[in-house]
Amino acid sequence: MQVVIDDIHMFLPKVLECILLRNFIQQYCQRRTDEKFHWILEKMARPKILYYTSFVGRPTAEAYIVRKKSIFFLFAILFILLASSSYSQNQLPRIAVLPFSSINVSKSDAEAITNLFETGLVNTGVYNVIEQSQMDEILKVQEFSLSDCTSDQCAIEVGQLLSAEQIVLGSLSSVGGKFILNAKIVDVAKGVNLKADKVDTASLAEMTDGAEVLAYKLAGLTYRKEASEEMAREFGEVFVETDPTGADILMNGVNRGVSPVLITKVPLGFVRVESRKGNLYATEEVRITRSTSKLSLKLSQQLGSLYIKTSAAALQVVLDGVPVGPMGSGLVENIPVGQHKVELKGEGLYWFKDVTISLGVITQIEATPQPVGSVSYSLPPGVSATIQGKAFQQLLVGDGQLMFVWEGKYTVNTVSQIYEPYSTEILVEKGKAATFKPSLFFTEDYEYQQFRRLLEGIERQLNSIYEIAQRDIDQIADTRTQIQSAHHPQPELVAKSELLLLKANERLAIQKRNEHLTAVKKELSSLSERKAKLQGRLQKKTVLRRNFSAIGWISLSTGILSSGFGVLSYFLTEAAYKNYNQTASTSEATLHKNQVQTWDTLMLIGSGVGLAGFGTATTFFLIRPKTQKISEEILNIELKENKLQESLQ
Repeated sequence: MQVVIDDIHMFLPKVLECILLRNFIQQYCQRRTDEKFHWILEKMARPKILYYTSFVGRPTAEAYIVRKKSIFFLFAILFILLASSSYSQNQLPRIAVLPFSSINVSKSDAEAITNLFETGLVNTGVYNVIEQSQMDEILKVQEFSLSDCTSDQCAIEVGQLLSAEQIVLGSLSSVGGKFILNAKIVDVAKGVNLKADKVDTASLAEMTDGAEVLAYKLAGLTYRKEASEEMAREFGEVFVETDPTGADILMNGVNRGVSPVLITKVPLGFVRVESRKGNLYATEEVRITRSTSKLSLKLSQQLGSLYIKTSAAALQVVLDGVPVGPMGSGLVENIPVGQHKVELKGEGLYWFKDVTISLGVITQIEATPQPVGSVSYSLPPGVSATIQGKAFQQLLVGDGQLMFVWEGKYTVNTVSQIYEPYSTEILVEKGKAATFKPSLFFTEDYEYQQFRRLLEGIERQLNSIYEIAQRDIDQIADTRTQIQSAHHPQPELVAKSELLLLKANERLAIQKRNEHLTAVKKELSSLSERKAKLQGRLQKKTVLRRNFSAIGWISLSTGILSSGFGVLSYFLTEAAYKNYNQTASTSEATLHKNQVQTWDTLMLIGSGVGLAGFGTATTFFLIRPKTQKISEEILNIELKENKLQESLQ
C-alpha cells in the first residue's frame, strides 16, 4: 500500500493540471494520467467488477476487478491532497502597513493616505493585511510605540512583534508643489527590501487615488498606459510549475507563491514571471489571457558579477549576510541573479546597498564607507526610546546593541506610559561603543497608584491576619520610607503609611501585652505548683525534725542525769572505800566493802548510760532534716509571685 501512496504523490501534480487546464485534456493529460492511474487501480485489484469514469471526463467501459473500499480510500487520499494543495496556494503573505511619515504635510493627512493605501493593498488580494486596530492591540500588549518608527530596523522589530512576514514603510511629502508618496516592502526575516515604488500627484486630493495605485504597483497589478501607470481591472490566471519544484514564483517582481502553484488575479497582457530557488533561477515573459495559462520553467544556475569600487582598503564584504572576504576595490563573481544586500564593514567603517545582479553582466557600484560606532542600551519593561540624528532613526526596546551607527551626536528620547519622558544626547565615535542606560522616574500618577495599591494590600493584610510580627512592622516602615523618598511628593500616602504604622504598632503592643499576661499567668501557675510541693516537703521535714529533736533532748537529758548519777556514785564509792580502810571491825569492813562494790557498779552504769545518752542525742541532733533551703526557696517563690502580681496590675 505504501508503494501505491507514493505513486499517487508522483502523478498527483499531473492530475491537478488536468483539473485546472481543461484545454490540455485530450492532448496532454489523457496520455500522462490514464496509464499511471490504471496501473494503480490494478495494484489494488480484488474480485468485483466496477465501471468508472476517468479524471479526464472520458467515459470508459473497461472493467476493473477492484474492491469498493480500495477505490473509496484512493479518492479520499486524492481529495485530501487536493484540498491541502488548494489551501497552500491560497495562503497569502502576512503583511503590516506602518503609519506613513509626513514631510511638509500634516500628520492627519499622512494618516488618511496610510488608511487609503492599506485599503488598496487589501483590495489587491495578493496579501493578508493586518488591520491597524489589530496592530495597535498587539503592540499595546507589548508596550511598543510606533511613534517615529521609520527605519528598516525598527520596521523589522515591529514585524517580528506582529508575526508578519513583510512590512510596508512609507512617507508622504510635499516638494515643489507636488505631493509624493513613497513606499517599500521589507522582508522581516531577511531584512532586505523586496519592492519599492512611488506615485506623485499635483494635489493632495488626487493622492487619494494615487495611494490605491501605489498599492497595486507594489502588488504587481498595474500596467503601463501611455505615460501613466494604471491599475489592472481585468485578470487571468496562470499555473506555474518548475523543475525542480519548490521554487519562489515572482510575478512582476512580487512573490506569489511556491511552485507548483496556480496564481490568480494576474493582469491581462504580458507579465514577467521569475522563479528562484537558492542559486537556481529562471525567467520568462508570458502573455496572460482570460483563460487559464500554463507555464513550465526549468531552473538553472544563472550568475552575474559585482565590481565594488571604494577608497577604503581591506574591509569585510558581506553578501546577504554571508561574509565574502576582506577586500578593497575588486570583483565578486558567481553571484545569483536578482536582488542582494551588499555590506562593507570593518575598521570602524560601514556601508550598505541593495543591488540587482543581472545575468552575464558585471554590475558596478561605488562604495563610500562612513565612520560608525555602536550603541549599547538597556531599558526597563514598558519603555521604548527613539535615537535620532544624522539621517538615522531607530526605535529601542529592552536590552540590546545597535551596530553600525553613523559617527556623530544623537538625541535619545524615551516614551512610556509609566515613566516620565527622558531626553539626552549621546556621542557615537568611530569604532567605539556608546552606552544608553537611563535612570528613569515613574510618572506622578503611576507612582501614586503603585504606592496606593501597596498600602491597600498592607491594610488588607492587617485586617485579615490574627497575629502581627515585627517583620510586618518593618515592611510598613520600609514602605513609608520609599514613599517619603519618592521622586514625587505624596503627602497623602505618607500620612496613610504613618497611620498604618501606628495601627500596626498598637496591635503589636496589645499582642505583646496579651502574650506577657499569658506568660505571667502561666509562670504564676507554675510557681504555685512548685510552692505547694515545697510546702508539703517542708511540713514533712518539720515534723521529722521535731521528732528527732525530742529524741535528742530526751537522750541528752538521760545522759546528763546518768552522768550526774555516775558522779554521785563515784563520790559515794570514795566515801565507802575510805570507811572501809578506817574500820577495824571485820563485819563493818565487809559492809563497807559491799558498799564500795555497789556504788562502783552504779558509777559505771551511770557513766555508761550517760555516754549513751550523749551519743544518742548527738546522733539525732545531727540527722535532723534541714528545712532552711526549702524555706528560702519558698520565700523566693513568694517574692517572684509578688512581682508577677504587681506586673499584672
